[in-house]
Amino acid sequence: MSNKPNELLLNIDPQVKAYINNAYQTTILTVIDKVKELINQQAENQRCWNEQLQNTIKDHFSKLEQISLINNSNNQPTEEEQSNQVIPVTICSTPETRDETLQ
Repeated sequence: MSNKPNELLLNIDPQVKAYINNAYQTTILTVIDKVKELINQQAENQRCWNEQLQNTIKDHFSKLEQISLINNSNNQPTEEEQSNQVIPVTICSTPETRDETLQ
């Protein structure tokens, strides 16, 4: 009985074999094409996502730079404030040095 399946394979009509082979190849090619489409679609989605992410990062850095520039310009002392600034004196300095620094 184990020889019967082998005998059946040998007895298949060549046209039927060709039809099955053609259907098999067509199915395989269709599956491969669909997988390629999915991969390409995923790559395009990833490219778009990366582009959006880069734009978002650029926007955030731009805002941070603007905030930093605003803060720097707001935090810079005026000439009057600079002239009124107290010069720090170290405790370890001699009295003469302290007096010179304060003058």
